[in-house]
Amino acid sequence: MTTVASAGHSGPTAQSCDVLHDSHGSAPARPANHSITRHCTYYAWGMSKWQIPPADPSDVYLRRLRELESEADKRIKNQHVVSKVILKGFAALGPRGAGWQLTPFDLHLGHEQKPRGLAGCGRVPDFLTFASASAEQLWKSVEDQLHGAIAAARSGHLHNENGHAEAIKDCIALHLVRSIRYLEMHRSIIVKSTEDVRRRAMQSHKAALETEFRRRHGLEATGLEALAMILEGPISEWRTLDTRGALVRTSTEAMFRRVRETLRTLEVEVLHVPRGYELLISDSPAVTLRYLAGNAGIEPNVAIGDSNCIVLPLARDCLVATGPEAKEAELLPDQVDFFNHLQMEVSHRHVYYHPRSSLKTFVQATV
Repeated sequence: MTTVASAGHSGPTAQSCDVLHDSHGSAPARPANHSITRHCTYYAWGMSKWQIPPADPSDVYLRRLRELESEADKRIKNQHVVSKVILKGFAALGPRGAGWQLTPFDLHLGHEQKPRGLAGCGRVPDFLTFASASAEQLWKSVEDQLHGAIAAARSGHLHNENGHAEAIKDCIALHLVRSIRYLEMHRSIIVKSTEDVRRRAMQSHKAALETEFRRRHGLEATGLEALAMILEGPISEWRTLDTRGALVRTSTEAMFRRVRETLRTLEVEVLHVPRGYELLISDSPAVTLRYLAGNAGIEPNVAIGDSNCIVLPLARDCLVATGPEAKEAELLPDQVDFFNHLQMEVSHRHVYYHPRSSLKTFVQATV
């Protein structure tokens, strides 16, 4: 497995999470529903080779980091990790002109919350704390293309216009990367990679560190702790950048562009929900899936390079999946249940459905 670091970034930030190659924190495999695996077998074994572009060279990454410094304080407080244009497809109009509303179910507390507007759902205050205004503009450029694309997908006409399918693929890339899971992965990997850089430097650059210690202090280093002092300056600088949110801001943008390019060569399959059933959506809706040998199970949230497909609920009546061919199909009732269970499993905390939905009973029985 390669990492962002091996592709050229320097410093501890270089090994921030790579959703393309590294399956950090993937969920354990779960038994596969028979009809789900039967339905997906036609592409599950044909997608072992992803055309993944290389990560940006370190000079490109660092140049973008410096560019963002000029707008570091241009921030937006409330940032959505689920686009409102998608949330609307799961919502219903509230009473007395209240607008579109969703009912959140807090999976941590195990109970349903009061209905609220789309602005209050799927958002994380200060998700990106560094130069978030320009990030929001990038996300908006994707979301602005989704109104027509989602309508086309729901009506069964997504593939009548190539631009709609491209918009949906960009949407999948956005929701895979602009996620709480990616943010948490970044934070954990930064800690680990900092120690890895320190350890490797002490092993492979010991002579250079001894020379630098001698130059600075006019003394011979008496042990590894003395040599470690030389590394504290640059490591402290990277930690400061990480604390400010600069590293995750730069990495998120770079990873989005890379995932988007990865999906360019794939097609979109639209899976419609049968009458009388509906999908819910979580606060971490895009999920990679790997089908285990013999259709024995499904492992969610693996790295893209290890997965067979990526799925995203698009509205209460359809979801989309990446695949080698453009397809339209209808889910079976137990497949609808499977994908609703899956959304609950990969969620950070909340799932959402419209206020008149019967899904509350389903969720309560599953928690």
